[in-house]
Amino acid sequence: MEQLFRAYARHFDDAEWFKAVYAACLAAVIFLVLQMMIAALFWGESPLLPLRMIGAIALGTGALVETDSIMGVMLVAFLLHFGLSIMTAWILIPLIHRNPLTVMLGTGAAAGLVIYLVNFHVLTMGFTWFEGMRGMATLVNHLLFGMVLTGAYHYQTRIPSSAATARYHPPASGGGATL
Repeated sequence: MEQLFRAYARHFDDAEWFKAVYAACLAAVIFLVLQMMIAALFWGESPLLPLRMIGAIALGTGALVETDSIMGVMLVAFLLHFGLSIMTAWILIPLIHRNPLTVMLGTGAAAGLVIYLVNFHVLTMGFTWFEGMRGMATLVNHLLFGMVLTGAYHYQTRIPSSAATARYHPPASGGGATL
Protein backbone atom coordinates (compact mmCIF):
# COMPACT_ATOMS: atom_id res chain seq x y z
CA MET A 1 0.00 0.00 0.00
CA GLU A 2 2.85 2.32 0.83
CA GLN A 3 4.36 1.78 -2.63
CA LEU A 4 1.03 2.76 -4.19
CA PHE A 5 1.01 6.03 -2.24
CA ARG A 6 4.62 6.74 -3.22
CA ALA A 7 3.84 6.12 -6.90
CA TYR A 8 0.79 8.41 -6.66
CA ALA A 9 2.88 11.10 -4.95
CA ARG A 10 5.58 10.85 -7.62
CA HIS A 11 3.02 11.24 -10.41
CA PHE A 12 1.35 14.03 -8.43
CA ASP A 13 4.64 15.93 -8.40
CA ASP A 14 5.26 15.25 -12.12
CA ALA A 15 1.80 16.30 -13.30
CA GLU A 16 1.49 19.48 -15.34
CA TRP A 17 -1.06 21.31 -13.22
CA PHE A 18 -1.79 24.29 -15.43
CA LYS A 19 -2.72 21.86 -18.20
CA ALA A 20 -4.77 19.79 -15.76
CA VAL A 21 -6.77 22.85 -14.66
CA TYR A 22 -7.31 23.83 -18.29
CA ALA A 23 -8.53 20.30 -19.09
CA ALA A 24 -10.86 20.37 -16.07
CA CYS A 25 -12.34 23.72 -17.10
CA LEU A 26 -12.82 22.56 -20.69
CA ALA A 27 -14.57 19.40 -19.48
CA ALA A 28 -16.71 21.49 -17.10
CA VAL A 29 -17.86 23.84 -19.89
CA ILE A 30 -18.70 20.98 -22.25
CA PHE A 31 -20.53 19.16 -19.46
CA LEU A 32 -22.62 22.23 -18.56
CA VAL A 33 -23.54 22.98 -22.17
CA LEU A 34 -24.60 19.38 -22.77
CA GLN A 35 -26.51 19.21 -19.47
CA MET A 36 -28.35 22.42 -20.35
CA MET A 37 -29.25 20.92 -23.74
CA ILE A 38 -30.44 17.72 -22.02
CA ALA A 39 -32.68 19.77 -19.73
CA ALA A 40 -34.24 21.61 -22.65
CA LEU A 41 -34.46 18.78 -25.20
CA PHE A 42 -35.20 15.70 -23.09
CA TRP A 43 -36.96 17.09 -20.04
CA GLY A 44 -38.73 20.10 -21.55
CA GLU A 45 -37.27 22.29 -18.78
CA SER A 46 -35.42 25.59 -18.84
CA PRO A 47 -31.81 25.18 -19.94
CA LEU A 48 -30.88 27.07 -16.77
CA LEU A 49 -32.31 24.31 -14.55
CA PRO A 50 -28.97 22.46 -14.16
CA LEU A 51 -27.33 25.70 -13.01
CA ARG A 52 -30.14 26.32 -10.52
CA MET A 53 -29.78 22.76 -9.22
CA ILE A 54 -26.02 23.10 -8.78
CA GLY A 55 -26.42 26.51 -7.15
CA ALA A 56 -29.00 25.08 -4.75
CA ILE A 57 -26.31 22.83 -3.25
CA ALA A 58 -24.76 25.92 -1.65
CA LEU A 59 -27.72 28.32 -1.59
CA GLY A 60 -30.54 25.98 -0.59
CA THR A 61 -33.77 25.08 -2.35
CA GLY A 62 -34.69 28.74 -2.84
CA ALA A 63 -32.29 28.76 -5.79
CA LEU A 64 -34.54 26.28 -7.59
CA VAL A 65 -37.41 28.78 -7.88
CA GLU A 66 -37.39 30.63 -11.20
CA THR A 67 -37.04 34.32 -10.46
CA ASP A 68 -35.46 37.25 -12.21
CA SER A 69 -32.35 37.01 -10.01
CA ILE A 70 -30.50 34.20 -11.74
CA MET A 71 -27.07 35.89 -11.84
CA GLY A 72 -26.15 35.16 -8.20
CA VAL A 73 -27.30 31.57 -8.53
CA MET A 74 -25.31 31.17 -11.76
CA LEU A 75 -22.17 32.61 -10.16
CA VAL A 76 -22.40 30.18 -7.24
CA ALA A 77 -23.17 27.30 -9.62
CA PHE A 78 -20.16 28.13 -11.80
CA LEU A 79 -17.81 28.42 -8.81
CA LEU A 80 -19.05 25.16 -7.36
CA HIS A 81 -19.04 23.25 -10.65
CA PHE A 82 -15.63 24.47 -11.79
CA GLY A 83 -14.18 23.97 -8.31
CA LEU A 84 -15.40 20.37 -8.22
CA SER A 85 -14.10 19.81 -11.75
CA ILE A 86 -10.64 21.06 -10.78
CA MET A 87 -10.74 18.90 -7.65
CA THR A 88 -11.56 15.91 -9.87
CA ALA A 89 -8.52 16.69 -12.00
CA TRP A 90 -6.41 16.99 -8.85
CA ILE A 91 -7.39 13.43 -7.92
CA LEU A 92 -7.45 11.94 -11.43
CA ILE A 93 -4.41 13.39 -13.20
CA PRO A 94 -1.77 11.62 -11.06
CA LEU A 95 -3.53 8.32 -11.81
CA ILE A 96 -3.36 8.81 -15.58
CA HIS A 97 -0.20 10.89 -15.99
CA ARG A 98 2.03 9.42 -18.73
CA ASN A 99 -0.34 6.58 -19.59
CA PRO A 100 -1.45 5.74 -23.13
CA LEU A 101 -4.52 7.56 -24.45
CA THR A 102 -6.73 4.47 -24.22
CA VAL A 103 -5.90 4.03 -20.54
CA MET A 104 -6.52 7.72 -19.92
CA LEU A 105 -9.91 7.67 -21.65
CA GLY A 106 -10.95 4.46 -19.88
CA THR A 107 -9.93 5.90 -16.52
CA GLY A 108 -11.79 9.12 -17.34
CA ALA A 109 -14.95 7.19 -18.24
CA ALA A 110 -14.65 5.16 -15.02
CA ALA A 111 -14.25 8.38 -13.02
CA GLY A 112 -17.32 9.82 -14.75
CA LEU A 113 -19.29 6.71 -13.79
CA VAL A 114 -18.18 7.00 -10.16
CA ILE A 115 -19.11 10.70 -10.10
CA TYR A 116 -22.54 9.89 -11.57
CA LEU A 117 -23.19 7.12 -9.03
CA VAL A 118 -22.09 9.26 -6.08
CA ASN A 119 -24.01 12.33 -7.27
CA PHE A 120 -27.25 10.64 -8.27
CA HIS A 121 -27.45 7.63 -5.96
CA VAL A 122 -25.72 8.80 -2.78
CA LEU A 123 -25.84 12.60 -2.58
CA THR A 124 -29.49 12.65 -3.64
CA MET A 125 -30.25 11.58 -0.09
CA GLY A 126 -29.42 15.15 0.90
CA PHE A 127 -30.01 16.96 -2.37
CA THR A 128 -33.27 15.36 -3.47
CA TRP A 129 -33.81 17.70 -6.42
CA PHE A 130 -31.13 15.80 -8.39
CA GLU A 131 -33.23 12.60 -8.47
CA GLY A 132 -35.10 13.87 -11.53
CA MET A 133 -31.84 14.13 -13.48
CA ARG A 134 -31.06 10.43 -13.22
CA GLY A 135 -30.99 8.69 -16.55
CA MET A 136 -28.97 7.59 -19.53
CA ALA A 137 -28.41 11.09 -20.94
CA THR A 138 -26.94 12.36 -17.66
CA LEU A 139 -24.88 9.18 -17.26
CA VAL A 140 -23.41 9.55 -20.76
CA ASN A 141 -22.67 13.22 -20.04
CA HIS A 142 -20.71 12.22 -16.93
CA LEU A 143 -18.78 9.59 -18.90
CA LEU A 144 -17.97 12.26 -21.50
CA PHE A 145 -16.87 14.67 -18.75
CA GLY A 146 -14.24 12.22 -17.52
CA MET A 147 -13.12 11.38 -21.04
CA VAL A 148 -12.86 15.05 -22.09
CA LEU A 149 -10.88 15.86 -18.95
CA THR A 150 -8.39 13.04 -19.50
CA GLY A 151 -8.31 13.42 -23.28
CA ALA A 152 -7.66 17.16 -23.08
CA TYR A 153 -4.87 16.58 -20.58
CA HIS A 154 -3.35 13.94 -22.87
CA TYR A 155 -3.62 16.22 -25.90
CA GLN A 156 -1.80 19.03 -24.10
CA THR A 157 0.93 16.87 -22.61
CA ARG A 158 1.70 14.65 -25.60
CA ILE A 159 4.52 16.98 -26.69
CA PRO A 160 7.12 17.57 -23.97
CA SER A 161 7.41 21.22 -23.00
CA SER A 162 11.03 21.41 -24.15
CA ALA A 163 10.13 20.10 -27.62
CA ALA A 164 7.22 22.55 -27.91
CA THR A 165 9.45 25.42 -26.82
CA ALA A 166 12.16 24.42 -29.29
CA ARG A 167 9.63 24.49 -32.11
CA TYR A 168 8.82 28.14 -31.47
CA HIS A 169 12.25 29.32 -30.35
CA PRO A 170 14.93 27.76 -32.55
CA PRO A 171 18.44 27.89 -31.14
CA ALA A 172 20.42 30.91 -32.20
CA SER A 173 23.19 30.19 -34.63
CA GLY A 174 26.73 30.63 -33.40
CA GLY A 175 27.59 33.39 -35.81
CA GLY A 176 26.80 34.98 -39.11
CA ALA A 177 25.87 33.18 -42.27
CA THR A 178 28.64 31.24 -43.96
CA LEU A 179 29.09 30.98 -47.68
